[in-house]
Amino acid sequence: MNDKVIATLNELIETSKDGEKGFALAARDTKEPELNEVFRQGEESCRAAAAELQDQVRQLGGDAAEFGSM
Repeated sequence: MNDKVIATLNELIETSKDGEKGFALAARDTKEPELNEVFRQGEESCRAAAAELQDQVRQLGGDAAEFGSM
């Protein structure tokens, strides 16, 4: 059972890491200060979510994903 949970959490970590990278790229490419702030907040939110999920995987005794799928 833990293996399935860990696998699912690792997929979510990868998705969060992908989102973090996507928001960072969007922030880098925008010229609008308001959008830049929104994208930076999205990047931080994804980073925090990934870190929380990684902690959960480790608590379950698994190896947490470190990178996204991109």
